[in-house]
Amino acid sequence: MSIISDLRTASKAGRLPNLFTAKDCQKLNLPWNSGAYATYLPKHCLGNPGNYTAYFLRVKEGLYELLPEAGGNRANTRKYKYQALKDYLIVTPTQIQTITLSFQQVEIIIRANLPPAARRFRAWWANQQVGSRPQAESWMNAGFKVDKVNFTGTCVTFKRI
Repeated sequence: MSIISDLRTASKAGRLPNLFTAKDCQKLNLPWNSGAYATYLPKHCLGNPGNYTAYFLRVKEGLYELLPEAGGNRANTRKYKYQALKDYLIVTPTQIQTITLSFQQVEIIIRANLPPAARRFRAWWANQQVGSRPQAESWMNAGFKVDKVNFTGTCVTFKRI
């Protein structure tokens, strides 16, 4: 069975496979930048062009995870909303000491919109694990801290602790 037919079957069933190799991505004829961390999967590849867009996120070198687009139908609880960000940072190769993500990339990773405060207040990005700060727990438990926040450029830089 081909990866495209697997995707179509999974899409029709409301579920999608999680992990793909680079060869699987090539079979889909996706324009892929090997240095990128995420790319969109065209809707037509899923056989359900009106309802679903997905993207590939590089999990490890040569291995990609297919996830729903930000704002999809995944239910997030406050407690686990930022778990995907933690997972993403954990698998970042150890030789990478800093990683800059746009706010949109963070939203894609967590599969939800950032709260308005994240786009306006540096305090939201504070490296504090006290109180109700699940976002800070996610990056700090992954071994990173927020180094810089650029509200004009809408991006955040994480630095390995």
